[in-house]
Amino acid sequence: MTKHLISKITPLLFLLFLLIITSCKTDRTRPDVSHIDLTVPIERFEVDLFSLDTTNLGSELSNLREKYPDFFELYVEKVMRFAPAHDAKAYEKQMRLFLTNKDMRFLYDTTMQCFPKLTQYEQELEEAFKYFQYYFPDKKAPKVVSHISAFGPAAVTYDESLLGINLDLHLGSDFQLYPVDVFPKYMRARLKPEYLSSNAIQALLKAHFEKTGKEKRLIDQMIYEGKILYLTDLLLPDVPPTIKMGYTPDELAWCEASENGIWSHLVEQKLLYSTKQKEIYPYVNEAPTTVGMPDEAPGRIPLWVGWKIVRQFMDNNPDISPAQLMELTDGQEILKKSRYKPKRGD
Repeated sequence: MTKHLISKITPLLFLLFLLIITSCKTDRTRPDVSHIDLTVPIERFEVDLFSLDTTNLGSELSNLREKYPDFFELYVEKVMRFAPAHDAKAYEKQMRLFLTNKDMRFLYDTTMQCFPKLTQYEQELEEAFKYFQYYFPDKKAPKVVSHISAFGPAAVTYDESLLGINLDLHLGSDFQLYPVDVFPKYMRARLKPEYLSSNAIQALLKAHFEKTGKEKRLIDQMIYEGKILYLTDLLLPDVPPTIKMGYTPDELAWCEASENGIWSHLVEQKLLYSTKQKEIYPYVNEAPTTVGMPDEAPGRIPLWVGWKIVRQFMDNNPDISPAQLMELTDGQEILKKSRYKPKRGD
């Protein structure tokens, strides 16, 4: 990307962009969802798990499985990746090691200090699920269960009608047990409580609106992620875009100021319609910066551009509902009908 295309952020411009990122919302009117009867209690699996009597663990685990019939197998096999749930003796041994490990006990104690109650998140998810049912009445809100898992495999796990929230991936960027080789600085910056609801909603949306397998071109991957972020806007209208995208205020301000240069780079390098996954991968996956762009550029910038394109598409096509948007799979068509024109930096 040539230097003359990149805007420098002056203090005045930075303040302007701070106003943008704290007030930026979709232009569509927030619907009234007060008539939707729905509550979202978050079941605390980690509390029940670490309260088990390890001297009688086999019986205790059996009781826990009865209490969480939908989540227990998911937790054992997919979250913890222990032995198969039908092999009780094997996973009991692994569970005992997990529950009696001093670092895991410290992890649990820290989690309880950080999340003594989940009332705030229950309220945020309740409102989000109501919007979800408003826009997609044929879909049901999932049951929500919290847990800890020694940092893996994901911040949120979704399986059919169950949303599992991994609390130990939201303990704060300075939590001492986060391994640096697994979570570099740019990733640790997002391991905070304020990301919990956004992570949950994006996992829910990606589970309900999976990729079709046709997203071969970069533009198609950009638009898919842009649609997920646009729906996140609708379901979590009060969450700032920094959280939804996982950018710092400085990073998002840089993107806004450099939007024209970013777009020019994607066009000039003939990336938009590339189907070469080795070429596309560095632009859409986790990274501290975006390849070919200045050091100030955060990772995954094309996905941020996809978000801008989808927003503009919906603004210019008010008759298209969110449900209809998710049925559109041609990224080129959405780009064309969005009439997207990136802002020029100063």
